Amino acid sequence: MHPIFIWQIIAFSFCLSGLSTSSLASTDVQKSEKDTLFIVTPAWKTFTEENGEGFYFELMKMIYEPMGISIRFQITPWARSVAMVKLKKADALLGSYIENPDQYYFPKEPIWLDISAAVFKRNNISWQSIDSLHDKKVGWIRGYNYDKYLDVSMQIIKLIDNKQAWTLLELNRIDAYIDSLTDLRLYIEEHTIDLAKYELKNILFKNMYARFAKTDKGKKFADIFDQRIPVLHKTGQLKELYLKWGYEAYYQALSNNI
Repeated sequence: MHPIFIWQIIAFSFCLSGLSTSSLASTDVQKSEKDTLFIVTPAWKTFTEENGEGFYFELMKMIYEPMGISIRFQITPWARSVAMVKLKKADALLGSYIENPDQYYFPKEPIWLDISAAVFKRNNISWQSIDSLHDKKVGWIRGYNYDKYLDVSMQIIKLIDNKQAWTLLELNRIDAYIDSLTDLRLYIEEHTIDLAKYELKNILFKNMYARFAKTDKGKKFADIFDQRIPVLHKTGQLKELYLKWGYEAYYQALSNNI
């Protein structure tokens, strides 16, 4: 056989081998993406820590890992997280109210019972009800749409984070700050805030959910969430998780509806 022809055969064989390897690698990537839940979320103390620890992360692993689905996360500000899931650049965000249900998939089962509170200096507001915030400068973190759920007209100030919120509150640049009661208490504890100067008033009680992208993957992940939560409740694993993180009262409130 002519030497040139032999080298042509060898080269063709390498080509086939390369194509085969490339095809296998592509299949592996597709399978990996299919079996990975990509979560975007802000870093919330005890819920979504930057090191991957926290109540939400542990709950999601408990739900999905036994189903052969791995969890990947990225810490991002809330507004960006919402945009990434809307644009289908991420699979899910956690701790969301049900908003724009035509643009996302929401499970039927909640992930958390959220209590939101207003904090303000005692001398600045004479509290009677939520109407006490009428026409006041009220701040909350950008992307939190409290105005959709509170029937009172306020001067809304969008904030970067809770550090900015407390700074502006101290300087009297805002009259009140609204956030999750859990986050407020954690910040107060960590920064030894003198509560003699402040008042906290619970103003909103709402279930929160995992919000999934409007994709086939998102639909599958939402369905799995609804299938697994009752199972974890029945086995006692869900209660153990709430107890581990010190949220027994929240579990009791949620478990009545599971």
